[in-house]
Amino acid sequence: MSIFRSKAVLGLSAVGTLVGCGALLKDYMQGARFQRPDIRADGKVVVITGANTGIGKETAMALARRGAHVYMACRDLKKCEEARQEIVLETQNGQVFCRECDLASLQSVRKFVKQWVYAV
Repeated sequence: MSIFRSKAVLGLSAVGTLVGCGALLKDYMQGARFQRPDIRADGKVVVITGANTGIGKETAMALARRGAHVYMACRDLKKCEEARQEIVLETQNGQVFCRECDLASLQSVRKFVKQWVYAV
């Protein structure tokens, strides 16, 4: 009996092929990181929700580094202010602001929008 006719070998080969294809597809779908510091955002105004941690914070940092006016909309103003100070110190961009907004509360979102409209 040949090793290539064994059901176990064929099964393991199929599983290995699927796992390998899955890993390649995952890498392909995630794409490349955007690392072009020459692209500026001077004069642009951005609102980032959940900007005190994780992806939101990194997005705020990247846009502040590029010169944008960044409004961080967060539930917890204390954590937001801590993140804001870190971003301002690292990017030297003083145009980073904290605003309270809880996306789970429609009332909070409406309040945020009213403050935003009257401020601009």
